[in-house]
Amino acid sequence: MGRGSYALQDGNLDTQRLWTRPEQYRRPHLHFESRFESGNLKRAARLGETTYDLELSEDINTMGNTQWFYFAVDNMQAGVEYQFCIVNLLKAESLYNDGMQPITYSTIAKETNGTGWVRAGENVCYFHNHLRISGKTLVNRTKSDAASNFYRTLSFHYTCKHDGDTVYFAHCYPYTYTRLQKELDRLEHGENGVKILRSELCVTIAGNRVEVLFVCDPDVDAAALETRPSMLLVARVHPGETQGSFMVKGAMEFLIGDDEDARYLRSQYKIYIIS
Repeated sequence: MGRGSYALQDGNLDTQRLWTRPEQYRRPHLHFESRFESGNLKRAARLGETTYDLELSEDINTMGNTQWFYFAVDNMQAGVEYQFCIVNLLKAESLYNDGMQPITYSTIAKETNGTGWVRAGENVCYFHNHLRISGKTLVNRTKSDAASNFYRTLSFHYTCKHDGDTVYFAHCYPYTYTRLQKELDRLEHGENGVKILRSELCVTIAGNRVEVLFVCDPDVDAAALETRPSMLLVARVHPGETQGSFMVKGAMEFLIGDDEDARYLRSQYKIYIIS
């Protein structure tokens, strides 16, 4: 496992094991870690000096969906090209075949020049592999595709630029529950007297609150609200689509601002947000 602390946020996931026999290889094996908030990597297997197969944990309470990955790697050598293959993905097609790259975060780059999350990776491809799916209900597949009943692999190469670096890899920019709570605490009192009223919609099986937010002016007339149409914004329909959280964060900041359009929306609609 990794040498140091990887806890960007607090979290608790199953321990990963690295299956490897280092005496067979000239280069040291890599250290993988995902025991931090929003992290996801179930296990890693070393196939060669610089090639690793990776398996993700499935989304909880689903029929086996796997999309989100987020893990840290250290013990890489500068200038060496490594290949990572995530082997248990389910989507029939992916934007990774249309130019999309994983998101990466180098701790040394952040410390030396302030660079944070960036798209990186070469030879990115997404393809049908030889691992058969069993006991799962597949969705969004054609009949011929469903008949094949095999997992998909996301493969990409990465060349580390610094010895001693810890590099994080993710499907998209992470947006954690802790970050959401901090943003809501900051925005709750609003600007220009605008309020964000928070109430609990439900509690997830992990014990996290799912909140409904109501945006309104402080002097709004309760009777007048009853006749207004409602507007609903939803951030995360699927757990791995963190871009929805960033979109709703921007929408909330806009809606509580003093922009003319924001004032108009607050005066004409009941605005609800599921964050």
